[in-house]
Amino acid sequence: MYLANQMKMNHRTYTLFFTITILWKIGCIVADSQEPANSPIVPLFKETAIFHGIDFVETSGSREKRYLFESKGAGVAVADVNGDGWDDIYFLNGGPDPARPNDPVPINCLYRNNGNGTFHDDTHRSGLGVPGYSTAAAFADYDNDGDVDCYVCNHGPNQLFQNDGTGAFTDVTSQSGTGDPRMSTASAFGDVDGDGDLDLFVCNYAHITAAIADRKGTWFNFSGHNAFLGPLSYDAEADVLYINNGNGTFSDETTSRGITPIAEGCGLGALFTDLDDDGDLDLFVGNDAAADCLYINDGTGYFEESALLAGLGLTDSGIALASMGIAAADFDCDNDIDLFVAGFEGEYNSLFQNNGEMNFADVTTLSHCGENSLLLVTFGAVAADFNNDFWPDIFTANGHVYPIVDLVPQCQGYALPSQLLLNHGKALFTDVSDKAGPDFTQKAVSRGAAVLDFDRDGDVDIIVNNLDGPAQLFENQSTPGNRLQIALQTETGAPAFGARVELTAEGRTQRQELHSSASFLSQNSAVLHFGLGNASHPQITVHWPDGKIEVFNPAPANCRMILRRQKSGSSIVAQEAFGGS
Repeated sequence: MYLANQMKMNHRTYTLFFTITILWKIGCIVADSQEPANSPIVPLFKETAIFHGIDFVETSGSREKRYLFESKGAGVAVADVNGDGWDDIYFLNGGPDPARPNDPVPINCLYRNNGNGTFHDDTHRSGLGVPGYSTAAAFADYDNDGDVDCYVCNHGPNQLFQNDGTGAFTDVTSQSGTGDPRMSTASAFGDVDGDGDLDLFVCNYAHITAAIADRKGTWFNFSGHNAFLGPLSYDAEADVLYINNGNGTFSDETTSRGITPIAEGCGLGALFTDLDDDGDLDLFVGNDAAADCLYINDGTGYFEESALLAGLGLTDSGIALASMGIAAADFDCDNDIDLFVAGFEGEYNSLFQNNGEMNFADVTTLSHCGENSLLLVTFGAVAADFNNDFWPDIFTANGHVYPIVDLVPQCQGYALPSQLLLNHGKALFTDVSDKAGPDFTQKAVSRGAAVLDFDRDGDVDIIVNNLDGPAQLFENQSTPGNRLQIALQTETGAPAFGARVELTAEGRTQRQELHSSASFLSQNSAVLHFGLGNASHPQITVHWPDGKIEVFNPAPANCRMILRRQKSGSSIVAQEAFGGS
């Protein structure tokens, strides 16, 4: 999992660790000549979860973490489950200590937005209180009835829940054929074959249970201390591609569609995105302990694996990243999607720049995005314009996997601070974590993270699910610059996953796509957020999943646009002022 390098630690000495650190610092010195001149405005965040009614606390197994699955943590999914225009928040939860089977079983929790930025726990009414080691969730309208349904990944059989339109869900796993029984870590919805309904990809990890781990021997020596066995001690599990049959059922067409497992490919993240700019959805899969995968769609839903050829499988040093978190954005604003991939301790968080024609370059050092990440273990990774200056920034949620690292002087600790990297322009970043407010430097054992504008005030907030701890809601309290939010909807009013927007303002163009998965085991809000800086009359071009293209010139600023796909005529449904009024 995020533990790609845990097995490497068996052979890694701390002499090597500090050698890497020195080399990294040298790289930063070399890159200093490319430091941008302008200094972006640093946004201020305040942690306000309890104040807004969010009191979720994740629970995951034993305190000492005897097994890998206890330490993986869980994600958080953002979606408007009842169609009222306000984002709700769904937290995935872990399970009880395997040695204490009579303890209460934790459940996933749904917090409903009250329509004013405060929340209440609506878990019982919603039917989404799934018990026992869930990892991730994705909300999408698989049945084309205009509301978002929910697919939950578990350590065990996954579940598909159908929404009745009010945010009440019914388990339809059995009849849908999507109950993958393995240790799933992520899922993503997208129309891969262009037939108008959403297909489903499920990312699986490794064959691990407490009984299997006990037979293998639970511990290995981590710098003189006992630590649980990592992924290379177990058999990797194959991923699954379910094709939507259009009648509420899915068919497993993994192998026939060209999706094949690779040796030791423990999957941690999946993203449907159009990386080759040909109008269909390609698939990026982040693997732990192996090269990442890139499956190129031929336009009919059949794929060819091309990660190494494209420059995405490994870093430019030939390292397979732990790949816990994936953030996709047009970081350099050249109208294509770049990828930020999270690493383990001793690895850089890495940025792969899309140069077009399926050619990616590892620009981690040049971009400074790996700055201060070498001693971190990054899970959640999200991209958003937090200061509304037009350029996408990066937030990372961090936390180690071994509690015993608090006893290892060379490590930074089990609980770690979050990181905020501000984009100066053209994908050149500066770490401003210590300037983003005192709450931002609080240490936690963080896992999933997602972005949303929970109070609809026109800026981007952050929600984090922490291992064995309370959730954090980082409320953005800065609103500099103009901005525009865009909700892309299907004809029935559900999120139009796979659609993209190209926004041009003052001679610069930025692309955003609507994705059903993000970060680590998480899902961002389905409302796209564009910072505009000083621009007030942008042009937007919308590429709908069915190939239709619409241009809005000029588009408004400082509002939320609701764009619903229409067979004829304009797609503008509403322009709503920030605050929801």
